Amino acid sequence: MDPPHDRILLATACRLGLTRAASSDSEIRRLRPRRVRRGVYCLHPNLRPGFIESVVAALLVLPPGTVAAGVTAARLWGFDVPIDTGAPLEFLVPGKRNRVKLTDAVLRFGQVDDIERPQGVPSTNRARTMIDLVGRLRFDDAVTLVEAGLRRDPGLTVQMKHEQDRRPNRRGRALIASVLDFADSLSESPLESRARILWHEARLPAPTQQAVIRSNGSFVARVDFLWDEARLIVEVDGLAKYDEPGALAAEKRRQNELVSLGYTVLRFTWADVVGNPEYVVAQVRAALAM
Repeated sequence: MDPPHDRILLATACRLGLTRAASSDSEIRRLRPRRVRRGVYCLHPNLRPGFIESVVAALLVLPPGTVAAGVTAARLWGFDVPIDTGAPLEFLVPGKRNRVKLTDAVLRFGQVDDIERPQGVPSTNRARTMIDLVGRLRFDDAVTLVEAGLRRDPGLTVQMKHEQDRRPNRRGRALIASVLDFADSLSESPLESRARILWHEARLPAPTQQAVIRSNGSFVARVDFLWDEARLIVEVDGLAKYDEPGALAAEKRRQNELVSLGYTVLRFTWADVVGNPEYVVAQVRAALAM
């Protein structure tokens, strides 16, 4: 194998106890290994099979330079996006399409560069992995994915736009462009991303996100969404928001102070925003007197 990429792959395989061998190899038979896939065995039979093992085993039998890609790379990166864990493994093979095949895997062919190693496994980098996924997702899922990435690294937008410009003919180009134009780093949770998309798709006036409310120069609150002219605040609440002792009582005091300052405060949950968006939009429209 050629360094450094495939040397790293072998190091990861060794850590997992994986080896390539023929089933007739007498030394392999003596160790009573667990067969992972044809030609790849685990020399530590007490180790349980897992996702990373299956990815590394596939890479060991694919052409040198192959990396995890698409949904497989997204799982390695831990992206916050709906992913079918039963989907076939996906890999990017260097070069043009050829006769290389692998059972239960999707192989894509093309240029392999800017490789990174999430969980020690050679993979497409975060920007390319995101761009590959965005072109396959619905607009709301794609924006939620990208904004989750921006929470980790606000500079990721520049990298994704660069990645998009490098491959102008990629699948879903129009969708990718619209998602990158819309996505922002201000959303602090997937629920805030979903709410922001909802205001956009309902053609409501764009609110100020993460707005700071002050009274007589003193800080009162930072709120999820503010329509300042209408003095309307919308907060979207996840399940973990009130886990800390006293959090609920503090939130009630905060809301009372906002109301005393003349603000209308609407609160919605994930079930509201995602499960009953018409209700949410109607409530906001009424409060905006639209």
